[in-house]
Amino acid sequence: MQSNKFTIPAGGSVSLPVTGRGFWFESGTSTTANTYIIVKPTTGGTEIRLRPGQNVNAIGDQAFWTITAEDQAAVINGYCIIGNGDFQDNNTSNLVTINASAIPNAFALPVQKQALSTITNFAPVTINTGAAQALVSDATQRVMRFRNGHATATLYLGGPGVTAANAAVVLAPGDLFIEEEAAGAAWFATSDTNGANVQLQGLKL
Repeated sequence: MQSNKFTIPAGGSVSLPVTGRGFWFESGTSTTANTYIIVKPTTGGTEIRLRPGQNVNAIGDQAFWTITAEDQAAVINGYCIIGNGDFQDNNTSNLVTINASAIPNAFALPVQKQALSTITNFAPVTINTGAAQALVSDATQRVMRFRNGHATATLYLGGPGVTAANAAVVLAPGDLFIEEEAAGAAWFATSDTNGANVQLQGLKL
């Protein structure tokens, strides 16, 4: 992608010999109140009217782009980006902000979780020190509960290479962890004590 500076003279046009299928009108100023430009790709496209912040994608790469001012009396100085890919802008001047605190409670929309009706009590898994032990890998599960069933051991939960240093979840004796976002992932565990155990329960539709 390439950033280009341009000046459109009054009553004239500018051709930009830059290859790409996307044209982003990044910013521009006009000697009149009208900052709109008319953009036309080389082939396979019709003219389109853009204001600063808008963009257009043509069908296939274009060899050059021709731009004119909508107001023929205007001189427009601006910047555009031409190329393939995506362009993002953190300009928030056109965003609408909703103040949630100003919405009366009577108009609030309740959110209901899915009703999970199938409960699976998996067999407890014995965990030793050293290499991570596989716990469960069931993509159908929507919620998983992991409980450290040992009186003194600390459990470390995560992926296949989980260790005490990189564990995503650390369970002290008797602790319970409930996972709702990655319940269907492949879970592994290790411990600081031989003979530790993990009690597992899953919920799904």
